[in-house]
Amino acid sequence: VIHRQEIARLPRVARIETWLKDLEAGRRVFFLGKPVSKSDVESMLEANKKILAEVEASNPIMIALAQLGINVLTVVLVQGIGQLAGGRGHFADALLLVVWMQAVLLIVQVAQSLAIVLVPGLMLPIVTAGMVLLFWMLTHFTAELHGFQRPLKVFGAIMGILFLIGLAVAPFLAPYLPQAV
Repeated sequence: VIHRQEIARLPRVARIETWLKDLEAGRRVFFLGKPVSKSDVESMLEANKKILAEVEASNPIMIALAQLGINVLTVVLVQGIGQLAGGRGHFADALLLVVWMQAVLLIVQVAQSLAIVLVPGLMLPIVTAGMVLLFWMLTHFTAELHGFQRPLKVFGAIMGILFLIGLAVAPFLAPYLPQAV
């Protein structure tokens, strides 16, 4: 957990504060090869402090419980909707499917964590590959579990169900989303 007094010591915040001092001393500051103004640097500093404060305020127990809930819901939906569509999978097999999928995705998350520290430029391709892998595994594991012969239909059903879940939870999440100015 990052405490408020530690926020200013984090490398990114410290670097931005150094840029601000450089600008106040009359030196030019460049970000991504382009000169930045004092107001740009102040905005970057404010945004980074806000992000770090939000990280500090997050509750890891609640995040773990939410992840557990999502995984249980995934098991129930994979098994239940698959059977409604004529599949032959069972709850225990669906549970094994989701546990195995999470084990594979843990490796991807380790790669993402290493990439953000070692090679930040590779973060987007690794995240994209992780999302593709997630949906590929969910589609093919579900098709195999239920004996479905057309993975494309399974993928379409997954996308449709995700869309419906999004519509159902959107009103509850709306107060927590950033508001347009």
